[in-house]
Formats: sequence, structure tokens, C-alpha cells
Amino acid sequence: MEKERISGGKIPAPEAWQQAVKAALKGRPFESLFHVNEDGDRFTPLAGPVTDGPLILGRPADRAWQVSQKVFACERPTARTQMLDDLNGGAGALDLVLSDHPLFPGRGPAGLSQADYKTLFEPVMLDLIGLRLSGGQGVLESLDAFYQFASGSGFAAHDLAIGGCLDPAAAAFAARRPENATPDQKAALLLAERYGTEFTKARPLLSDGRIWHGYGARAAQELALVLAGFVDMVRSADDLGLDAAVICQRFEFALAADTDQLETIAKLRAIRPLAAQVLDALGVTDTPIPVHAETAWRMMTLYEQNVGMLRATVAAFGAAVGGADTVTVLPHSLAAGIPNALALRIARNTQTMLAEESNLHRVADPARGSGAIESRTTALMERAWDLFQSIEAAGGLARMLPKGDVDAWLLEAQAAREQRLAVRDVLLTGTTSFPSLNDAEPDVVDAQPAVQPDPFDRKTPAPRRLSESFEVLRAAANARDDGPPDVLLVPIGPPAAHSGRLTWARAAFEVGGLRVVVDAETASPGEAIGKSGAAIACLCGSDNDYAEQAATIVDALGQAGAKAVYIAGRPDRIEGSESWSADVIAVHDGLDILGVLQDLHKRLKI
Repeated sequence: MEKERISGGKIPAPEAWQQAVKAALKGRPFESLFHVNEDGDRFTPLAGPVTDGPLILGRPADRAWQVSQKVFACERPTARTQMLDDLNGGAGALDLVLSDHPLFPGRGPAGLSQADYKTLFEPVMLDLIGLRLSGGQGVLESLDAFYQFASGSGFAAHDLAIGGCLDPAAAAFAARRPENATPDQKAALLLAERYGTEFTKARPLLSDGRIWHGYGARAAQELALVLAGFVDMVRSADDLGLDAAVICQRFEFALAADTDQLETIAKLRAIRPLAAQVLDALGVTDTPIPVHAETAWRMMTLYEQNVGMLRATVAAFGAAVGGADTVTVLPHSLAAGIPNALALRIARNTQTMLAEESNLHRVADPARGSGAIESRTTALMERAWDLFQSIEAAGGLARMLPKGDVDAWLLEAQAAREQRLAVRDVLLTGTTSFPSLNDAEPDVVDAQPAVQPDPFDRKTPAPRRLSESFEVLRAAANARDDGPPDVLLVPIGPPAAHSGRLTWARAAFEVGGLRVVVDAETASPGEAIGKSGAAIACLCGSDNDYAEQAATIVDALGQAGAKAVYIAGRPDRIEGSESWSADVIAVHDGLDILGVLQDLHKRLKI
């Protein structure tokens, strides 16, 4: 039956919808429309409403999340000006980054003293804002210095809100010193206990999914590791004779928000019932733990950074709808270095527009009842709980880290993800699709390109961005004295026959930082490659044209000095392709384009 829409139109019945879909698929199976996430869970394209889904209460309705802004290079004289701009521009919290941060190494000072805080916060009303410190194992000393500074600052200690600062287990993992996890947990707990009575709003203890996500974790793994880190802290608190309920009042969760919008919403929703289940097992009631969300570091790119604004908007939307209490949007130019005032303003305003113009905060749990999101939330919770139980069965996270099991999880997840990137099953606009070799130099305060020295080393977990392997090729091509090498595209046949593959080939070679030259006027391909000065050529045409002309053209190109000849298409569909020279390389969708480009760089001695 058809139902009336509010607007007066008709809602098609499911049967009618399926018939229309079947016609549009033209013989492809309906299952081809299913979405399969990284964990292998399959989700239908038409999920019906869920009428009995639980209300997942996070941030209260009609209360906007707090806008938190990261402060990089806070030892600079300009840092205080930046902080005031952030606060005057809509930020409600500041996050000071230290140099040993696992994801942003070298982007801040080694530590902060009482004198540093006095300089930074002299004009700031600390009792009106939130504060975080972000770093690695060195955070505790800077946190202690802040407590001492704040105690004599003239502000009432119970009015100062200090958010999650250190996840000892994640920091020990990132520093490759897993044996430090338990001692650092106890040190963090004792510091929180020492100042807890005075600083009643402080939640300095943290279980940080952003680090696990940056090191490659899938969504369910991130949730499981966050839960395990939290339980480990409670376990250490028990060893110290500290009250678990009090420790929970000083705790915060942090999760990464990325461009998979539905999964981000589901992940933010899933953490609360998972945490409630753990708290119930601990006998702790009426102590909800705040959730902080930050746009993902691994989705940031060095090239076409303006696309990063769109990625950040999608991620921040997911964090807001998922119910995050506080949100940080990383500036879009961060992969290139210390962001300037414009990038910081855009990061702030992204959140302001989502709240004030899109009104995303007006409803509690707005995703409730959506079949698409409820199914993902349930699947994530089940997978995360199973993984969490496996960590607990191994004795907890601190005991598991030295065994290398977590390393294996993250390396496997990274490898699977990077394989999908290599075959362009997952696309990164501006990097693996629609690259622009004329991209303007990033406008940053201090250029510090965040590319691993050897992004192809896959034996040790590292915080790799998705785009790094491709960016290395672009950077190497750009570093040549005479600029990137040229690739000659040889169109065969009329435009209608070659334009699609020519467009595809142009983008594929530009992904590797190579300049593309198209010569459709010179009659002889051999003369064209000599005229262009290119060492590489790629034929672009129809399968029928290849069958008739490819062999002759390939020979002509080889005699003219081409080091390698590529053909855009699948050779198994081209008559006579088995007779081509072994030096002919076919390139097409589904191929490991990263491997092809790496090989091409070797041929060109880039």
C-alpha cells in the first residue's frame, strides 16, 4: 500500500521500491547495494524504522556541545593571541598540545611550567572555560605544574574544569614502552587523587580512542580498547586503595570522528551503553562519563587541504548527532604544519554553524529509531564487547600490550584499509581521486609536513594518515630538479571512444605526482613521444581499437624510446592482447594503482 506524505505525495510501498531498484541494477544482484564495513558487517540499503530502540542519553537536549580548540606550539609568543582569538571566536575550551603527543609529535613544547601558564593565561578567565593538556607520558609533570599554578591564580579551584589529559596505556603503547602502562596509570591516579578534593570539576583521567584510531584501529577495536583502558585504570585504583566511584567522577572518554558519518554516529552512541554496562559491573551508579570527540588525524591530507574542511564538517556532524559533550575540529592544514589564524577560525566556525545554524543540539539522541544507525550501533556494541572480553581474558590491557596482540590487531586493520586505498575501493578526493598537481602551497605558520620517513614499513604500528603512501610519491616527483616527469597519453579513435579512459588515466598518473601530456594532433605516436619528451606513454581507446591498432602503436612507441607503455583497459577483454610485448602494462579499475605507481617511480629513477 502507499501512504500519504505530509507534503501530500505518495510513499511507494517496499515492493514497488524493490521493483524499481531491480530495474535500475540491470541484472546485478540486490546484495551489491549492501554496505560492508571494515569489520565485515553488512547493512541493507533500506533499513526500516526501529520502534523499540533504547534512548541513549548523552548530552542533554537543547544544550550545545562545548567547542574545544587545540593550541599548537603554545610556547610561541603568539600563542596567547591565538588563545584569545579562539575564546572570543566561540571556543569554550582550550587543548594545549605538548611535543610528545603520539599523533602530533613536535607540534608543541616539551612541557609547561607554572611560569608558562602564567604567561599564557594572564588575560584568561579560567573559571569560564574548559582546559585540556594533550601529549604522551610527559603530560603528568605539566598537569602537576598547572595544578600548582591554578592553586595560586586567584580563581576558586572548584570552578576550574580540567578535562581528560592522559591515557597512560595508550601513551605507553605509542612510546613503545608497554611495561610503563601500569606504573603510569598509578602515577596519574595518585595525581588526580592529590588534587581531587580541591579541583572538584577536574576530570584529568582519560581513555583515549583517538590514539588507537590514529594507529589504525577499526571502530569496534577503538571502543574495546577505550573500555579496556578505563577498566585497567579502575583496577590500578583498586590496587592503590582508591574508591572506584570517585575515580569515575574524574574520568573522560575520547573518540575519533571521521568521514564515515553513520559509523561515527553509531560509535559515539555505542560508547555510552557499553560504559554503563561496565559501570554496572563495578557497582557504580549515577556516574555518566563525558565523551569528547575529535576529528580524525588519519583522514587529514597534505594535498588539496581545502577538501579537509568538508571532511571535518562530516566528522563534526557525526560527533554532534552522536551526542558528544565536547568536540574538537582539527584545522584543515594541520598535516602541513602549525595552522594559521584562518585555519583555526574555520575549525571553530565549522562547529558554530552546525550548532547555531543547523541546530544539531536541539534533540537528545536524534538518531534513535533510524534503522540504518540503530543496526550499526548494535553491531558495533556486540563486536566491541567481544573484543573487550578477550582483552579482559588476557588479564587486561596493560598485561596484553607487551605480548604484541594489540600490535597485530592494528597492523592487520591498517593493512586491510591500505589495500582498499591502493585499489581505490576507498577514494580520497584530491589524493587518490581528482588530484591537482597545481595545488597551492599550504599557508601555515610553520611548515612541518607530517609524512613518515618510511611509510611503507608495516612491521611496527605507527600513526599513519590514509594518504601518506601516495603523498610520498607526489613529494618525490615534485622534488626533482626539472619537476615531475611527463606521461604521454595517446588517444585512439574518436573522442567518444577514448575520452572516458583518457580521463581515468590522467587522474591515475597524476595520483603519483606525474604530469600528463595529451597529444591528439601528431599523427605518429612515435613522433608524439619524441615531441613531448616523455619517457612513458599510455594508450587510451576502446577495446575494439586496441585489438586493431595497439600492437602497431606499442612497437612504434618502443622504437621511439619509450621506457614503458601502458594501456588503459583490461587485457582479458581485448582480442589479441596475449601477443603484446611483455613490457606493455595494463591499468584499470580494481588494480593496485599504488603498486603500479611505485614501480613506475622505480623505472623513472625518481
